Amino acid sequence: DTVTVDNTITVTQGKLEGLSLSSVDLEFADDDNNIYSSFNGSGYSKITVSCWATFESTGNWRGLIFNTDTGGWNNGFGLGMNGSQELGFWIEDYLTPASISSADTIALGDDGGQWHHIVGTYDGTNQKLYIDGVLKDTEADTWSTKANSATKLRMGCGGGNSNAADYFHDGKFRDVRIYDYGLSDDQVASLSSGSYPVTPTH
Repeated sequence: DTVTVDNTITVTQGKLEGLSLSSVDLEFADDDNNIYSSFNGSGYSKITVSCWATFESTGNWRGLIFNTDTGGWNNGFGLGMNGSQELGFWIEDYLTPASISSADTIALGDDGGQWHHIVGTYDGTNQKLYIDGVLKDTEADTWSTKANSATKLRMGCGGGNSNAADYFHDGKFRDVRIYDYGLSDDQVASLSSGSYPVTPTH
């Protein structure tokens, strides 16, 4: 594996995983918040996206984990906050996410910087959003349009136009995991508690 660090972190192959006491501290609207990896999700029909994060502030249009070709957020998948400040997970189209309310999202930024485990899953039928191992929302959807195989996996920000970073997270961020299947409720709870034994796909 090759890792290059120069304000931008590039993972040539493998995974970027923070240890339990290490993390990156991201600032909103800072172009140096640019963590990405090569990722080909074109063959995925199901997925789980997971990370740990703190929220120093919340707001509209902020990304946690994204793999989408354009700033329109209308293909691939994303885990982040939409234009109504609702934290959610979506495949195919950001307008139909599994999400929590803006009030519940804002509360994440008012809790003194606590760590939260954020997970989005798609099992081929339903999108689900979990926070700290607890299922928060379920929305049915069909995933027919994936991001281009050359499109980067963005972490701590959203995908932007021309494959550029945008929509930055404000807070700490660690332990990104992607599985090529949708974890069950029990498996997400196990992952959140640190006892899920399966190595992530990415």
